[in-house]
Amino acid sequence: MGYDITFHPIKAEEITYFIFDVIGDPTLMQSRIDLLSQDEDQKNFLSACYNHTLAQFLEKKSQHVSSLALSFFCGTISSFLHPYWYVRNDYLSKFIESGVLKNDIFSSFREYMTGTPLKKLRDGTLLIEENYAGSGYVTAEKARTIYQSVLSQLLKAQEELLLNKKQFEKLHAPSFFDKIQFQFRGGTVKTIDFPEQDNLTYLEELIEKDSDFLWALKSLEEYCIANNTGFIEAADLVVPIMGDFRTNPENMKDRFSGC
Repeated sequence: MGYDITFHPIKAEEITYFIFDVIGDPTLMQSRIDLLSQDEDQKNFLSACYNHTLAQFLEKKSQHVSSLALSFFCGTISSFLHPYWYVRNDYLSKFIESGVLKNDIFSSFREYMTGTPLKKLRDGTLLIEENYAGSGYVTAEKARTIYQSVLSQLLKAQEELLLNKKQFEKLHAPSFFDKIQFQFRGGTVKTIDFPEQDNLTYLEELIEKDSDFLWALKSLEEYCIANNTGFIEAADLVVPIMGDFRTNPENMKDRFSGC
């Protein structure tokens, strides 16, 4: 039914300190948790998250781990260090996959693995392609211009659509819209396109009506510049309508709650 997207600022040194250092030496876990929160319930939550992550990454004999699972955990840790921004269904990975954005935004986490027992990251893709996953890392340098860069590429796509809709949709994904899958008894899966809206209308509304997506990117860019951070994007780390937060909900920024 689509994705609940969050954008999480985090510094490269924070990824090393709070994640890779603990993977390398699990005895550091409690001291890191104590730095992230003083609330006992939050500490218990973080302890469960750390233990799940350590089990996932260290109990595999090959120690070949998923970059997207690692990124998902980065989002959780980041939410106790920084504010983060929530939007529904619009995200960088989707526009990169469609060919509207250049595929040069995300970087691998490999360079931060030094000193850990991890041997290899499975990072054939750095894009969100499924629920409950994170993206690759956007460095602080790229985060400083993320809003302006994305907006200019969306405006270019809009111009191309206006000039030649058929040619644009031949070169790019046929639709920006996520598909909904219904699974019936017996295993039958039916895929339905949603919503019924053409790409040009979608881009016009995204660009011209102060969309949540561009609002979030602009706010994120301003924060990353002020604090010299990079960021990751995550799918379904929070699902507000279900009250499901694998984060610190106090730091979430969104339009519908006025935060």
